[in-house]
Amino acid sequence: MSRPVTKLGIVFVLAATLGLSGCFKISKTLPADAPAYVKLYPGAGQVVAIDIAGMKSAVFQAPAAPADVVAFYRTQAAADQLPEGAPPANAATVPGQATAVFGDPKGSQFLIVVARPGPQNQGGSMVDLTYKPAPKAAS
Repeated sequence: MSRPVTKLGIVFVLAATLGLSGCFKISKTLPADAPAYVKLYPGAGQVVAIDIAGMKSAVFQAPAAPADVVAFYRTQAAADQLPEGAPPANAATVPGQATAVFGDPKGSQFLIVVARPGPQNQGGSMVDLTYKPAPKAAS
């Protein structure tokens, strides 16, 4: 008999898996060093922040469908003058997933948005924002 997957269960499994490969924190907000162009989706749940190899990811559940989540980030990117690029051709996808890439991966402003359908019976989306952290101020 299988048990339903809960938000806490997903966060725990994600945190345990990522704990082996990088540093992570759980919070209700984005990390303090997130650039201004990285915004949390309205109504987002707990945020798992992951720091791996100079890039950061914020993973959370959003109360909207994947296409709506990506549309929100398209509007935000346009307001922040981040051009949209093409996702990598070999990017893994799942049915219902929506992906968008903004900015220049070689520049200082870069954001990848991946929204997948949320856990069964809970709706919404699981969202991963991967970005370059803001440069540290000179001391």
